[in-house]
Amino acid sequence: MQRALYSAAVALFVAASALSAQSREPYPGLDAYINAAIGTWKVPGLGLAIVRNDSVIYATGYGVRELGKAATVDEKTIFAIGSSSKAFTAASIAMLVDQGKVELDGKVTAYLPGFQLFDPYATRELTLRDILAHRSGLARGELAWYSSAFDRDEIVRRVRFLEPTWSFRSQFGYQNIMYITAGQVVAKVAGVSWDDYVRDHIFAPLGMTSSSTTTRGLDALSDVSVPHADVDGTIMAVPRRNIDNAGPAGSINSNVVDMAQWIRLQLGEGTVDHKVLVSRKLMQEMHTPQTIIRLDTAARRLNPDTHYSSYGLGWFLEDYRGREVWHHGGNIDGYTALVALLPEEKFGLVILTNMNGTGLPRALMRKIFDLQTKAPARDWSADMWKRTEEAMARAKTARQRAESQRVKDTRPSLALAEYVGTYSDSLHGDVVIREAPGALQFAFGPTWQGTLEHWNFDTFHMKLGSPVLGAINVQFRLSPAGKVTEAVLDMVGAPTTFRRRADARGARTAGPVDYSAPPGAPYIAVNVEVPTPMGHVLAGTLTLPLGASRERPVPAIVTITGSGPTLRDEDLPGVLDGYRAFRQIADSLGRRGIAVLRMDDRGTGLSKGNFATATSADFAEDIRAGLAWLRARPEIDGKRLGLVGHSEGGLIAPMVALKESDLRGIVLLAGPGKRGREILTFQLTNLAKGDTSLNGAKLDSTLKHVPAVVDSLAQSTPWMKYFLSYDPLATARQVKVPVLILNGATDQQVTPEQVPVLAAAFRKGGNKDVTVKVFPQMNHLFVHDPVGFPRNYAKLANPRVEPDVLGMIADWLVQRMK
Repeated sequence: MQRALYSAAVALFVAASALSAQSREPYPGLDAYINAAIGTWKVPGLGLAIVRNDSVIYATGYGVRELGKAATVDEKTIFAIGSSSKAFTAASIAMLVDQGKVELDGKVTAYLPGFQLFDPYATRELTLRDILAHRSGLARGELAWYSSAFDRDEIVRRVRFLEPTWSFRSQFGYQNIMYITAGQVVAKVAGVSWDDYVRDHIFAPLGMTSSSTTTRGLDALSDVSVPHADVDGTIMAVPRRNIDNAGPAGSINSNVVDMAQWIRLQLGEGTVDHKVLVSRKLMQEMHTPQTIIRLDTAARRLNPDTHYSSYGLGWFLEDYRGREVWHHGGNIDGYTALVALLPEEKFGLVILTNMNGTGLPRALMRKIFDLQTKAPARDWSADMWKRTEEAMARAKTARQRAESQRVKDTRPSLALAEYVGTYSDSLHGDVVIREAPGALQFAFGPTWQGTLEHWNFDTFHMKLGSPVLGAINVQFRLSPAGKVTEAVLDMVGAPTTFRRRADARGARTAGPVDYSAPPGAPYIAVNVEVPTPMGHVLAGTLTLPLGASRERPVPAIVTITGSGPTLRDEDLPGVLDGYRAFRQIADSLGRRGIAVLRMDDRGTGLSKGNFATATSADFAEDIRAGLAWLRARPEIDGKRLGLVGHSEGGLIAPMVALKESDLRGIVLLAGPGKRGREILTFQLTNLAKGDTSLNGAKLDSTLKHVPAVVDSLAQSTPWMKYFLSYDPLATARQVKVPVLILNGATDQQVTPEQVPVLAAAFRKGGNKDVTVKVFPQMNHLFVHDPVGFPRNYAKLANPRVEPDVLGMIADWLVQRMK
């Protein structure tokens, strides 16, 4: 008993000593310097903790939790730490590596089945190390999560629509969505949410009892700071931003006492109080440069003592006055945070503020580092504030210049009602423009709302509802026919084009189509004319990989469109605006060294001939003409040719292969495995069942008359008569050319149960190379669509073929074209 009382007394003495040490100013004049600095920078409140030699030597607060109120900041005041959360996500992955559940160089697709990027190659090769080191090749794409209604799964799914800005692994590109992806890997592998994993494996062992990963419940706590921002020259409180959907990239809330324990873990190389949370090997890996960051002129001028900059795994790494520095900042609406360490000094600090986008934490970091290392004195706060004022002056001048460039006294090209509609982007979702009395109303996601004020011509100006965001311009683009087709917005630093959906007014009229190659593409696109033995000429576009020549001929494929008069890109105006399946396929294959010839159907677009009298067999002869034309081109290897057909094109491709037995491969995208009569009967029945305007009696009557309708249609055109009687299985049994059969699981036009039947027919005839894949949640167009009903196509935000489909087509053809 006496020993226990003695031990308790010692514990109380040690605790009291620690508290006393934390309250003593570690460097003379530091408090006065910080108090002056927060006045200069107009920061309402700030928390600071300093760790040295595994001891928390200082933990305190400055200023107030909210302007105009008396409550002051102390060491336990909670702030959002923003992107400083990324190191917690990297540590979570490291823990799973230690447990043998994942590998740093393991492919993301191994842990998240179905994960896709825009580039099929990057999809296959992307590793956990890549996403933690910001080298995916992707720019930010912030609108997919910032103030969006998408959850983490949907954000990760939609990243497939974010086009790369740089080559994969070529340079540093800060990427929040990749960290959201890393968090979802944690959740998938660990079987609990990222939030629960961080709470149980990091917060709890470190005693970070005040830390959380969500804004939920913060308002009920007493010692919580309020976010602030400079709004038109006035510092004011702003709403707290809920970014739970981006949690692994930046949703942690904490105080400096808790964060000091996190610093101890870093300085202890994964061990705190004899508890090993992360192995030393993995901690060293996180603090090892993975991606080089280029130092620009401004960075070198501001801090000539920094010679290199890089990113590890969740940490920025650089040098400062000859010493290594690990750090990571964080910014989210109304908060700025910084965690920084000098590992060689066994020294670290955390600075949390309730001010939006302030540079004060970086200034104080350098000041305190100088005090710790006894470097020559420099007033970092004054120096950096001066540069900040200069930057603000330049920004003001730029705004004034933009204002001066505004053309006064102009009017919109159209009546306001003509701009009303839904504008969609595959990655970001929908922007809705509505008409109010004398104005247009803008809505994007749950919080981006505002009134559009006319700026000039077809550009409107809008002040967003969030006070931390400036005004933006919304530029409407018109077609040559004078119809609104697109809205271009720049909300978070990168212009994004939202394409207008077709509505009750019908499809938007388009002008002449530009078939040229995109800038920087590794191929050229040439508009060509293909003569046919039947006497008509087909207009098309040949995409030809750079370097193709007589000495180095390349393989090629011909695309085959679906039913109805269709242009070479297989676009569907008024059905799914923006859909360009064959242009996507041509781009994908062109980047893999395969030429592509795509043609307007006869009598359609710029092609000659009579479409009305043609059958599928006639279209097959047009495709054969395309193959013959390719064989005559010196840049094309005539012995390495193939076909890609969609829908009816998937019926035609085997017909061509019967007569062109030297083809290297044919790809059937939703190619039918039943006679046309069965398919059409199903489609008419399905349409009737999906028509909500038909009541019980009308529906029964409609269904009863479906066979008669089919009989009537059989006599309508030569094409329909041929299609209804044609048996694709009979042809399949005779084709020996390698075949790839792809379908969407929600296809309501050529249903997926036809796939095994069609594959069996090819194999029954002795075909030794038959590959089959049915993609989940994809419709007849190979677009993500859980419903798959044709009447729903116009409502789909994504007008593009899914990247995993493009990747499989390219991979399969590359193998067969060798």
